[in-house]
Amino acid sequence: FETAIELKRRSAGRNIRKRLGLRLSSEKKLPIVSIHMRALVLTLSVCYHTRLLNRVDFEKMLVIQLSKTKEFRLPKGVRLQDEIAWFHEALLDNMKLGANIARNTALRENIVMMVVCIELRIPLFVVGKPGSSKSLAKTIVESSMTGKLSQSKVMQAMKQV
Repeated sequence: FETAIELKRRSAGRNIRKRLGLRLSSEKKLPIVSIHMRALVLTLSVCYHTRLLNRVDFEKMLVIQLSKTKEFRLPKGVRLQDEIAWFHEALLDNMKLGANIARNTALRENIVMMVVCIELRIPLFVVGKPGSSKSLAKTIVESSMTGKLSQSKVMQAMKQV
């Protein structure tokens, strides 16, 4: 946690604005959260939250730790789950999904982890029970991340697979 805060303080945030400037196609409104706060929450989500079985305790601990800092205090009405779900949905809104594909938690998390690891060139092993959307997530990411040929501007800014 302290490392993530230190990295935020050192970074200029140029790429953060581009990468996290996603827009939802739905009209869901979220309270204003700073770009740096969003980057920190999503970083901790990718690093820790996705891997945990009991996420509630982690979220409570994270809110307590964030409230101790002045610059990372969450605005009233903002929940970590909502911010993470917003990012997942915004990313999926910019990808090619069939009309009959359910946006369940396993699919969203697999897609987000694949996209993040591809962008950062981090090896990823996707392991899970049969039917947990591993192959479907790979197919969606592969068809959506086509670089400049992508239909979405967000996906055009990302690497080609």
